[in-house]
Amino acid sequence: MGSDIVAHRISIGLFYCKISSGCAKTVIKHTVSFNDVLFEICFNLEKCKLWILSKYKSYSDIVSFYMLLYSLLLICGDIESNPGPGGTPDPPEKTLSIFHGNIRSLRNKLNYITDIIEDFDIVFFTESHLDVNVPDLDISLFGFETPVRKDRNANGGGIIMYYKSLINIIRRVDLEHDEVESMWFELKTKLRSILININYRSERQSSVCFWQYFDMMLKRALDENNSIICLGDLNKNFMSDISSNIRDIIFINGLINIIDKPTHFDTRTGNTSLLDPILVTDSIPVVDKDTIPIDRGISDHDGTYVTINCGFTSSRTYKRKIWDY
Repeated sequence: MGSDIVAHRISIGLFYCKISSGCAKTVIKHTVSFNDVLFEICFNLEKCKLWILSKYKSYSDIVSFYMLLYSLLLICGDIESNPGPGGTPDPPEKTLSIFHGNIRSLRNKLNYITDIIEDFDIVFFTESHLDVNVPDLDISLFGFETPVRKDRNANGGGIIMYYKSLINIIRRVDLEHDEVESMWFELKTKLRSILININYRSERQSSVCFWQYFDMMLKRALDENNSIICLGDLNKNFMSDISSNIRDIIFINGLINIIDKPTHFDTRTGNTSLLDPILVTDSIPVVDKDTIPIDRGISDHDGTYVTINCGFTSSRTYKRKIWDY
């Protein structure tokens, strides 16, 4: 039975087959050369042309024949109408994911975080613990552009942002406040722009002062754009009752928290809290949001992320050489 199948495959032109039992490959060589096949195709094409010419004698009919032949070649799908070197890459997906994690010193944890963040487009880390003695090259991550940093010192604090090459994003220093460990960015797309804010509030910083400065930054940002995403470690438990002044700042500026799970785990007491909210305005089309488990030996915080529906591509333009025939 097996020989009959092989013979049948040979007869219909399937000269390469797989034997499933041993996963071995069997290659059956055919004696017909490429030149023989090409000659046969040309011979039959010429016969076809002569037959058509015998039916249609006029010049217009001959032109029509070649136009028909050209159309058939294009329909085949393997003929490039405008050949040339290179081309534009496939557009990115219509969603964009933003990640934040409190890393508590970045330098010795690069190998760990690389596997976690590879599927995200924009990545923020707070408590980076970096200073001017650490060059960008030492903390670069494969697949991401040169990071944007706001260092404090090697012993604490600091914020860093990574982004992939197709993401069109710029820093907005004009929206930042000198008294707050914060950075603002503008994500530019074809249809809209989104302002992204990352914050780190140290436990030593006055909560009252931080939220006053935060409110000032928000109002300045909302004066030009009502699409805002705020991330970071705010050292305020959003799972418990927060003070009325913080609730008012969040409500009046049109923000809502979309993270509803604990993000901080105290290994000494076993207590959990939500210190890393993601605050968004209602104009942000949220597709997904959640927390990402982080090894407790790396950080006592879990990561958070939000995926938004862009509805459009955010790729930059590319030049392409076109051959003019």
